[in-house]
Amino acid sequence: MSETLPQLLCQTVAEVYGTMFFTFLETAEEAGLTPDPGQAVFLEAAIGVSAREAKGEVRFYYADPLARHIASNFLAIDADQLDERRMRDTLGEAANMTVGSLLGKLDPKAVCGALDIPVVRQAGIRTIGDILSQPDTIAFHSDFGWLLMDYGVVKTCFKHHE
Repeated sequence: MSETLPQLLCQTVAEVYGTMFFTFLETAEEAGLTPDPGQAVFLEAAIGVSAREAKGEVRFYYADPLARHIASNFLAIDADQLDERRMRDTLGEAANMTVGSLLGKLDPKAVCGALDIPVVRQAGIRTIGDILSQPDTIAFHSDFGWLLMDYGVVKTCFKHHE
């Protein structure tokens, strides 16, 4: 595999969100856009990852319109009919599919990678600038807002793909 981890991550996010949620995402660089650092995020989906002796969480942060769009597309219902539980379930499934797909590419024989059950919660008082100030975080843009992904634990677990 010749891709770097960030390249593989971007490819995986595009595949999963495009195929499963009918949502086109591109990196901020690809979109030629810069996220507003003061914009708040709505929901955080976190999924535990363990590999070798490392353990931590991959975190996804969603703008409200994007979270609603993803859940609406996945569940095939109007966004105004979504309740909080359905939206959270969908975002947890998105985290599971994305990180599971990524681990399948990094560890095809499933020798050392394992996932926990995803947890979805309010992001609290977090802004895009706050989240992007963390290392190993990438911003994806869509017509419905931003998705931010903190993938540091994957980098730690699979150092040979940096």
